[in-house]
Amino acid sequence: MLNDLLKSGWLRWTLLVLGSVVIILLVFRLGIVLGLKKADTRYQWGENYGRVFGTPQAGFFRDFSGDGSFNPYGNGGKVLEVSNGAIVIEGSDSNEKAVNVGKDTVIRSVSGNVTLDSIKPGDSLVIIGGPDGSGGIDARFIRVLDQK
Repeated sequence: MLNDLLKSGWLRWTLLVLGSVVIILLVFRLGIVLGLKKADTRYQWGENYGRVFGTPQAGFFRDFSGDGSFNPYGNGGKVLEVSNGAIVIEGSDSNEKAVNVGKDTVIRSVSGNVTLDSIKPGDSLVIIGGPDGSGGIDARFIRVLDQK
């Protein structure tokens, strides 16, 4: 009886339909997961918009606070604190900026490559990177400027 069932076309079609439904459900679930990730990233970006780009003082299409140069991809300033793979600087707009330093971040001074451990409070830095989800900067390149 089992042999006859396996040879019948009915079982093959049933398994094909069930397999197709499972694949469609998996693709649908993947779309939900990716959509939620995209929505979460946009939500976090929107929540930190004012910290990254400046806050409008007199309405959205009028005068913004700061000097008008809103750059989420980098900043420069004096080091306030260095700890646990992160640097806090006083940025060019006199606000504190959190800078995340990863293992792929290139750190250089005039004399060559340096390590994160050699950066001290009071040093002047220029940071180039990208915005993270919380209003900080994910550093890709850091230049330590000479103190004269």
